[in-house]
Amino acid sequence: IRNALSLADSAEIPIDAKGTAMYSFSGGLPNLAQGGMGDYLLSMSIIAQTGQNGSILTQWKYKGGSFLGYVLGGKPYGDNFVTTGPTETIMILRDPPGTGSSASFEKGMSVSTTKS
Repeated sequence: IRNALSLADSAEIPIDAKGTAMYSFSGGLPNLAQGGMGDYLLSMSIIAQTGQNGSILTQWKYKGGSFLGYVLGGKPYGDNFVTTGPTETIMILRDPPGTGSSASFEKGMSVSTTKS
């Protein structure tokens, strides 16, 4: 499955003993492109691989073509990721004022803290 509507743009789904498969996905980022055919549209295509070693390829045709859809929303700004850090700040290192002044913390140095 190639799915531009999804967060994961491709997937392989196994078929069960009855010959059916279930596919679900979470919507991805919207297409904000303008100025031509298919403004804002994203597509999904499915190709079934059957036969020995997947030698037979059958493309799914949705009403004679690719499935087209919209993902509503906006694109996030920045690097589009979330990360976690330590729950406590261990150190804030600031460059002191003055020409030639500097602050550093290098490999091999240690820090001691006391909590009460």
